[in-house]
Amino acid sequence: FHLADKPSYALFSAYMAMLFGMSIIGGYICELIGYRFAFVLGLIVGMIGLLFLVMPGYFYLYLGLSAFIAATSVTVTAMYVLLGRLYQPQ
Repeated sequence: FHLADKPSYALFSAYMAMLFGMSIIGGYICELIGYRFAFVLGLIVGMIGLLFLVMPGYFYLYLGLSAFIAATSVTVTAMYVLLGRLYQPQ
């Protein structure tokens, strides 16, 4: 995309802030729709987001990053909860 330094740093900073911040909303969504369904849905949305990143243009770049942020927030949260349920309390 040949971005200059300042816009590329701003894009990366916003991406990382949203990636970590959306985990709270992703956890709430997982609780509403179920953890297994949220995990599968997050994988599908992540795949679509990565497909958008392959397409040329700034619109698809922002759309792909947004979809990947949403997918990561839901998938990682659901994965941690499902993994935690494997261990029984003693």
